[in-house]
Amino acid sequence: GLIDAILLSGLSKFIGKIGVRSSLIIATILYFCSALVMLPMNAEHLKVTISLWILFSSLAKAFYYVAYHYYVLQLTQQGLRGKEISYLYGLSTLMGIIPPYLGAILSTKFGLPGLAIVSAGFFLLSIIPLLSIENFKFTYTGKLLKILDLRSMKKEYKLSLMFQIQNQEGFWQIYVFMLL
Repeated sequence: GLIDAILLSGLSKFIGKIGVRSSLIIATILYFCSALVMLPMNAEHLKVTISLWILFSSLAKAFYYVAYHYYVLQLTQQGLRGKEISYLYGLSTLMGIIPPYLGAILSTKFGLPGLAIVSAGFFLLSIIPLLSIENFKFTYTGKLLKILDLRSMKKEYKLSLMFQIQNQEGFWQIYVFMLL
């Protein structure tokens, strides 16, 4: 989380210059690399593999989340944004059922290398639709400290922290990965 936040604030200006479509493509390539570093996974190289995975995943998140949220702002109507985003999250949640099921089948049949190869393949395939979307560019204001000091943001931090403590999604994914 901390690495992600540092990279996000450090890369936002660059992302604004290259455009959000380009940022999504870079994120996809970085996610692809994060899947590939899992191929040589064994006890001897565990620390190096996990470190590389964290690095590629954190970079990918920084490039992905700025672009994703910018697209949401550009492609939703202000008065209907909550409704439109809830549909998007609902569809995303519904589609989120498939990867764990597919991952279980693949890891059982082909092990971690098979799962990593299929994941990497899906990341590469996801670049194709990205090529057809507009490459919005923006100017990064760099007023992160001002935003962090807003009273409404402080309330959001507390709610987010409580959600993260309850959810523990990051820990859960790593725990399941280690079990496999």
